[in-house]
Amino acid sequence: MQEIIYWAHLAFIIYCIVYLLLVININGVEKDRVSEARGVIFGGAVGSRMVSLHRCQILLKEFKIYFILFWVSMFALYVAFIIGAHQVKEDKEKYVAAFAPHGNMVGKVSRVEEPGHDKENVPVNISEFRINVTPVHVEKGISQTEKEKSPPVPEQREESGEKYVATLSLHKDIEGDASHGEGAGSTETPGKVAVVNVSEFKLDVKPAGVDGGTSHAGKDESAPSSEDKPIPAQYEQVKPFVTKDWGVAFNHMLPEFFPFALNTTSLLFIFWCLSILYLPYQTIKERLRHRRLLYLSFFIVVIIIVSYPLLFNLAKSNGEFTQESLLEHMTAFNAVSGTLNAVVLALLIARLDSKLIGLPSWLVSILYLYAAVQPLFVVFSQPGLMNEIIKTFVLLFVFILKVYFFLIIIYAMQSGRMLNYLFCFPTLNHRLRALFDNHFEIMIQEKNASSVNFTITKNHAPVYKAHHDFPSREKCVAQINQLKQLMTQRDRYNINPFGGILTVEITEGENLYCLSVPQHSTDDAHELITESMDYIPYCRLNITQ
Repeated sequence: MQEIIYWAHLAFIIYCIVYLLLVININGVEKDRVSEARGVIFGGAVGSRMVSLHRCQILLKEFKIYFILFWVSMFALYVAFIIGAHQVKEDKEKYVAAFAPHGNMVGKVSRVEEPGHDKENVPVNISEFRINVTPVHVEKGISQTEKEKSPPVPEQREESGEKYVATLSLHKDIEGDASHGEGAGSTETPGKVAVVNVSEFKLDVKPAGVDGGTSHAGKDESAPSSEDKPIPAQYEQVKPFVTKDWGVAFNHMLPEFFPFALNTTSLLFIFWCLSILYLPYQTIKERLRHRRLLYLSFFIVVIIIVSYPLLFNLAKSNGEFTQESLLEHMTAFNAVSGTLNAVVLALLIARLDSKLIGLPSWLVSILYLYAAVQPLFVVFSQPGLMNEIIKTFVLLFVFILKVYFFLIIIYAMQSGRMLNYLFCFPTLNHRLRALFDNHFEIMIQEKNASSVNFTITKNHAPVYKAHHDFPSREKCVAQINQLKQLMTQRDRYNINPFGGILTVEITEGENLYCLSVPQHSTDDAHELITESMDYIPYCRLNITQ
């Protein structure tokens, strides 16, 4: 079932990548309506932020590129899942083959009945048993070496001098690297839960092709004898995984490391998509800030991935790497990766709920389920029947939500809604900052009853001064209101390099309203003009006596 879902994921992801490549340059849908919408929202003056619609189309294309990279990383992730599933299948076949080391032996599990033996029935998972077949060099019982290494096994019955004895031991994963429990077994189908007696079982081994019983009676003389062949090395008794070597332990966990690294990489690309909506840059300064955000996120993701092998020594238990300690190490990192994925997806979904995009809130709210299941990535490294059931459910549920997520994003991109967001959001953002984070202030000063002037300050430092005094406060306020309107227009600013000193003047025809304090360079003068257009029309008025 899981493998079918994996292939369904791959087919859908390929479709997503192909579709995005086809529409990557189609970014001008409804651009005329977007321009009209911006005019309706902000009216006339919008400060210095004359947002370029062409720049917004470039941003939309950049969003699509990051979105394609996200799906490419998801494709690699599910390829890793499929490879891991095939490896699991091969491992199961290898251990099934341990029933018959020579390829011509079959086994049957039967309960050993002993009068007066106190048996306890407990539920166990039949798929969690390993069968170890080892040669014995005595006609009855178990070899001395096996007695020392294996849990107690009931004395075998003599049946035609069998040369093999088998023990069943409990393990928690496919490779049998967990610690052993008591001997146990069942004749139920592997993978199902049954109530069995975990006290004493035996395995009768006979040559393949013999009907009934466990003896050699009726054996086909032409069949190759098991005594004539040595036991292949790959069918020797499987022991729990224990090592002190870092390289061996890391190599053992590589099949689990690759899905973790790819899942964390997909987190990086979805964060880059979020960065476009969070900071739709228009100026060089904003562009540099956006680039720093990308570099920082890349550095953090690399640190998370590299921390897995760097902190591998923390997985030691009593100075050794064991299957349990390695599994705990993997679980911790999968939990971090899944949680970060959930947070970033939730932030991206919250941006999609913007009124500038205009999607119905109930449609966007469903996407939060996609973010909510991301922490369940932790079960992908856990063995056991219950975790396999959870994994199957998560894969199916995520597949449905992944389709929904893609359709919502594509609709927002190709209907002009996301372009409208990228076009209007920068202006709205700066307008809000001008209202609530404005460091400029206009101060009216009365020298006497017939002499009033004003000064424009930034963080209490003078920036502009009035060109002349006014006979009354009312005329001064009227001049200030007119000045605010003029300062929203770029052509009202003049940079005057008089006497080698740069100043910024605000004029209307022959009338000079105010001039700035000296500027150190032309760049400083242009930066002052930009800030003046954004903030001074919305700054507060302070009247001092």
